[in-house]
Amino acid sequence: YNRRAIRELAVGDEINNVMAQMGDPDFMDVFMRDETEVRVLRYRTQHEHSDGVTSEDETTPLVFEDGLLVGWGELSYRRATGQ
Repeated sequence: YNRRAIRELAVGDEINNVMAQMGDPDFMDVFMRDETEVRVLRYRTQHEHSDGVTSEDETTPLVFEDGLLVGWGELSYRRATGQ
């Protein structure tokens, strides 16, 4: 379900609209980069381990800057965090 919903997102979508569509994320990080607030919401999109717990490697990150979606996926996450 989450994978399909992510495909329907567009760069520039507002975080409130995305959360209304996707629900609460499995993980969330918030930090400031220069003068920009960056939020990373992670939603489960794959199943790796049958342990009943979602781990970050089973999620897709959605990256927001100042409340607007700027990208998703690991490349966007690495760019946002400077990794």
